[in-house]
Amino acid sequence: MVPGGVVSVPSISDLATCRYILGTYRRWYESRVLGCSLSRWSEIRSKADLLSWLDEKPSHGKSELGFFIRISMSVGLQSLGSTATDAPFPFGRRISWKTYLTPVSMMTRP
Repeated sequence: MVPGGVVSVPSISDLATCRYILGTYRRWYESRVLGCSLSRWSEIRSKADLLSWLDEKPSHGKSELGFFIRISMSVGLQSLGSTATDAPFPFGRRISWKTYLTPVSMMTRP
């Protein structure tokens, strides 16, 4: 296996190595980044679910994602990038507003 694609038929050993690498990465990601399993993380559907998840287990709050969420909330990042429903632009003003050129047709109300 090489970056950019497979140039030959992978052997059983190659496939076993890939499965091992992916499994190792997944376990690291779940334990270090999420603090829970991917299936548990995928159950979160709302802000209330997220806040409940954060306090559910110590591993959630101590994870990298838990740390980011706690710090973000402490400095008010959740209120940045929001927009009123009657904003003059179709996509509202987000954190990346004016980062890219906006077509003139999108800058006026229909």
